[in-house]
Amino acid sequence: MDSIELQSSHVEYRPLTLQDKSTYFPTILTLVHAESQQPQSLLKCWSPSFYEQFWTSDGSILGALIGETLVGFALLGFSALIPAIWVSYLDDLGIRREQCGACRSIIIAASYRRNAIGSALFQFHMGYAQAQGLKHLFGTAHPDNTGSLRLFQNGGFSLVGQIDAHESMGPRILLHKSL
Repeated sequence: MDSIELQSSHVEYRPLTLQDKSTYFPTILTLVHAESQQPQSLLKCWSPSFYEQFWTSDGSILGALIGETLVGFALLGFSALIPAIWVSYLDDLGIRREQCGACRSIIIAASYRRNAIGSALFQFHMGYAQAQGLKHLFGTAHPDNTGSLRLFQNGGFSLVGQIDAHESMGPRILLHKSL
């Protein structure tokens, strides 16, 4: 697929609201499916109900839009959507769960990559989390997902450890950032 060159000033980054759901939820599912079909994709393709839960007070979906076209999104999970693999780390670090958020996914449409949209959306994601009162962000990435690992490291995340998650997820690098 060809890449589309654009100026980053043409991209709007904003939280998607419940009023946006009927317009953008089908696109989110399409982006997830398309990403999961890419050669070498390491994306865990969850059921639609997984993505639906981010439309609640437990999470947020942050969009990258060009005009009315959703070209990418990020999922921010609040305390209820922090994966169980983090609980022992939170306890070890003395961090209360309600101070935390989880970076659950960032997906950019293939034709819009290489335009810094993912990096800008990630920066927006972190700023939005801080504006919501979160003090810590956590994320995971497959050890072979160099793009995600680079995004986290460039965003100031530190390596916490590596675990073997359940079969469907495989090995995961655990990352943390204090906001």
